[in-house]
Amino acid sequence: MRALRWPNAFPKEDIAVRNNLGGMTPSVAEARSPAWRPWRSYAVMHIWKISDRCCKGKAKGVTRESCRQ
Repeated sequence: MRALRWPNAFPKEDIAVRNNLGGMTPSVAEARSPAWRPWRSYAVMHIWKISDRCCKGKAKGVTRESCRQ
């Protein structure tokens, strides 16, 4: 997203994004995202990084159960 110069891209249907936002629907995720404008793609990259750490158990003191909460 950054390489293509789309700083405001927001893949509302991405499952990792939706799960880390509490398991919401794509329309609810889209409605919640305006607070991150015009840098939503950067917010998404942080969400993906958190998701990746949780899945791999690399985050310090993070368990899979705590990632789901």
